[in-house]
Amino acid sequence: MKNITHPISHTAVRRSLLLGALCAGALAAQAQFLFEGFDYPDAAGTHLTNVTASPWVGTAGQTSVLLQDGNLTGGGLTDPVLTHDKRARLTAVNSIHYRTFNDSAIGSGSVYVSFLMQVTTMQTTDNYVSALVCLDNDGGVSTSSGTGSRQARAGLVVYYQRLTATTYRIGVRKNEGSASNGTTAWGTATFAPNQVVLVVAKYTFNPGSGDDTVTLWLNPTTLGGTEDPSPAVAASTTSNTSDSQPLRYVVLVNGSAGNGGGVVELDSIRVGDSWSSVTPSGPLIGQQLGFTVQPFLAGEGQTMRPIEVQVQNASGLPVASNNVPITLTLTSGSGTLSGTVTRNTDAAGRAVFTNLSINLPGQKQLTASASGIGAGLTNAVSIPFWIIKNPDAAPGAGAPVITQAVAAAGSFILRGQNGAPGGEYRILSSTNVTQPMNLWASVFTNNFDGAGAFAWTNPLVPGGPRFFRVQGAGGGGGGGQWSHVGYAAVPAPITGGGNTTNIIWATNLASFIVALSNSQPAIIYIDGTITLRTNGNTYFGPNKTLIGLGTNATLIGNLGIFLTEGSATYNATNIIIRNLTLTNPNGYGEDDCITLKNGGKQVWIDHCTFHSALDGLVDATREADFLTVSWCKFYYTAPNGHENVHLIGGSDSDTADAGKLHVTLHHNWYGTFARERMPSVRFGRAHVFNNYFNSPGNNYCVRTRLHAEVLVENNHFQDVQNPWELIITSGTTGKLRATGNLTNNCAFTTAYPHNTGGTLVLIDGSDTLTPGDPLGLNPPPYAYTLDPAANVANLVTNHAGAGKGPFAY
Repeated sequence: MKNITHPISHTAVRRSLLLGALCAGALAAQAQFLFEGFDYPDAAGTHLTNVTASPWVGTAGQTSVLLQDGNLTGGGLTDPVLTHDKRARLTAVNSIHYRTFNDSAIGSGSVYVSFLMQVTTMQTTDNYVSALVCLDNDGGVSTSSGTGSRQARAGLVVYYQRLTATTYRIGVRKNEGSASNGTTAWGTATFAPNQVVLVVAKYTFNPGSGDDTVTLWLNPTTLGGTEDPSPAVAASTTSNTSDSQPLRYVVLVNGSAGNGGGVVELDSIRVGDSWSSVTPSGPLIGQQLGFTVQPFLAGEGQTMRPIEVQVQNASGLPVASNNVPITLTLTSGSGTLSGTVTRNTDAAGRAVFTNLSINLPGQKQLTASASGIGAGLTNAVSIPFWIIKNPDAAPGAGAPVITQAVAAAGSFILRGQNGAPGGEYRILSSTNVTQPMNLWASVFTNNFDGAGAFAWTNPLVPGGPRFFRVQGAGGGGGGGQWSHVGYAAVPAPITGGGNTTNIIWATNLASFIVALSNSQPAIIYIDGTITLRTNGNTYFGPNKTLIGLGTNATLIGNLGIFLTEGSATYNATNIIIRNLTLTNPNGYGEDDCITLKNGGKQVWIDHCTFHSALDGLVDATREADFLTVSWCKFYYTAPNGHENVHLIGGSDSDTADAGKLHVTLHHNWYGTFARERMPSVRFGRAHVFNNYFNSPGNNYCVRTRLHAEVLVENNHFQDVQNPWELIITSGTTGKLRATGNLTNNCAFTTAYPHNTGGTLVLIDGSDTLTPGDPLGLNPPPYAYTLDPAANVANLVTNHAGAGKGPFAY
């Protein structure tokens, strides 16, 4: 039995600290980048991508790599004792599953991989070849399930091939999928079904062009120390004159039964930079600490998921060592680490921290140190992780706050201050403090007193709500209203991922696409900059919340919110997107930043910054519906001939848009070089209120077109041309009603090239919108409070965009 608490990923540089009777210099520095012992607590039959805290990414919808009870043993390796005794079974289904083995790609020296394997069901056809385990180059992993592309661009591929009904052989190939594909080099040994084989392979980066080599060992007899001198396949280019890019991923591959594929089981996958790091032997000596379960995302003041620290040898293998005191300290980022910060290790050398929290948001790191009998073990530093600001509980500077909560006989008294004097406030309540604000119940409404203070007495209800928030209605004078207001919640509450436990921390395109596109509810946090698909849109599945971490999380490309596209079905509804910068300067996909199309609906985009696309920044066409865009900033860094913002309805001929395209735009900032379409509306119903338009040199701001109705309320138009206008083409003439707006240094003119094929008409905004329409604008079908137009510029410029308002860290 093996003893590792969880699969472990390590960085490439390690220091050796020699303990006990081990002499200095007896152990050379080495790096085991990865040990994957499939030590997950989940039941047998669980798909690898669905296990607890899975680091694996798999082809969407596949169930082809399953946990099995029991370990594979053999090969003579020193196996640590694992807790859950599992192995992986690759069933006869076309698939690819991969994970990173190192924080950064390795492009020099050698990269070794070892694993135990046994074929339990032979391939159905003699001479059939299956890829099995690959080392893949940085960014080269494909999630295609097709047999021709799944291991494409892998630097090293280990194959197995059926020879007879009872024998198979194992081989290796370099740089599969490159221009000069080469051939597979086979070992001469043959193996039988259910025979456990230790496979070791090596990719070596050489200085010349096309001279990199791969090497293969099968059941080597020399373990640890120096490399076995008798490989099954000596160093070979496998007739491939093309070298691999730097390596970062380990990939599991199998073929389908229909194509002759068999069933293979794997265990104890190791990746390292030396022979000894992947073929350990001899006793394990504790020399360092390692985080085997890293800190994960958590809310400010909320209990973090359990963190595990392990006593390890210099290669990162766990070492059994009981009662070693391990202490965690917050060494990067502000705040206080609370909970039980010192724990003793168990018999396996593992300390588990279960009740930690940090009170302030932002990016953090923890350091683990040992004391007592563990004094001298090298400290471990965690990966950077985020404590997330609760965007609905922290409405920004100048917002109303609860200052006192007092339980009295038969009542519960809340007091607060910092509201708008005489302005309206609401008390919200919930039994779950982590719920999104749009799910909290409004239990009381009143007005602040002349000093902006309030007091409210609530009867105590046994088992009733015990969490309360105060919200200044409309945002006027109160620093902003961050809960949803608008069309997106008209058909049903807008919840996105809701209260799902499926929380994804996305730092690269592969993990982002898998999380975004599947049908399960998810909350996806974006860390850093991710470039989206360059050959099309990156599509949402339903019920997703997408939130940027910090103040600079960025997506480059085109997000697609569609019900269908061609033969594909996405069912993209109930989507929340917050605190992101989005740009598409290279025109990926449909040249927008976000495209709602083909029935995509019920979308809330909030506190995002958009700039520099080749078409529109957020467009809604072809029966898209129920969109709210709030507290966002829109601009272009330079003119590009197409500086558009919102196209609502793409063509006069899209008559199926009638009765769709309900859009709310409020508290947005339309800035530099935004030329037009803020918005331009066909067929739809657009509510445009409390926005700040400050884009000198523009053509127009708000345009109504055929069959459209637009309500323009309490906006501030500064130094712009045509705050609103009408284009007449065919069909029913669009309507626009403008009330309470502030227009400073604005001009109305028809003397600009408008290229619409219709007639440009200047209007005074006095149209009567259709009364009695349950989804129309006379009145809008939701509650809202208008800020005075005179307050809009200050409110919006201070609180709109990514990293602003509730997301200002």
